[in-house]
Amino acid sequence: TPTAYPLDPVQPIVSCGNSTNRVWYSADGITWVFQALSGPSNSVWNGIAWNGSNFCMVGGTVTSVGATSTDGLAWSSITMPATKNWTGIAYNGSVFCAVNDNNVVTPTQSAAVSAIGSSWTFGDMGSVMARPTGIVANGSLFCAVDTVNRQTATSPSGLVWTPKTYISTDPFPSHGLGSGGGVFVGFWRNALAGTFKAITSTDTNTWTAGPELTP
Repeated sequence: TPTAYPLDPVQPIVSCGNSTNRVWYSADGITWVFQALSGPSNSVWNGIAWNGSNFCMVGGTVTSVGATSTDGLAWSSITMPATKNWTGIAYNGSVFCAVNDNNVVTPTQSAAVSAIGSSWTFGDMGSVMARPTGIVANGSLFCAVDTVNRQTATSPSGLVWTPKTYISTDPFPSHGLGSGGGVFVGFWRNALAGTFKAITSTDTNTWTAGPELTP
């Protein structure tokens, strides 16, 4: 479940899911309540990010519907720049960047950036990444991941992307990426063994895997 951790500690934590048209809302990260969305409507919300004053949320199931909110409770609809399966969104300190997994069809529309979530400019991943399935930022650099084709790519702007060489064997961030304190964190799960690993990187070039754990 993608979660937005606000830059401002007095703001709530808001998480979106992929089952119903609602978000999860918490003022402290401990007690959570469901919040139905009365304005924007989408059966799947794949990602949410916070820019210091606004939440911005993107949806999947091939849609152009997005949403923004200043408090995580009242939401307004926004129109994404194209009808796509938007798989994630992040904020790098300057702009939001959203990605979708339709790069094979229209690579010039695989990413989009916006300062506040209302006006978008396409970023072109070209042949850098086939199907972006998620994106995070470490404060200045965006890192997108394709968990299907085992690819990662980075961009400081969300417009021009650089492919990153990744180890062809596990561990790979098969369950997406997170970031905090300038460190990217990926999670890899071995479904057959029922185990998982956390992998970390400060530059997305070199990754360090932790021990394989059983939950």
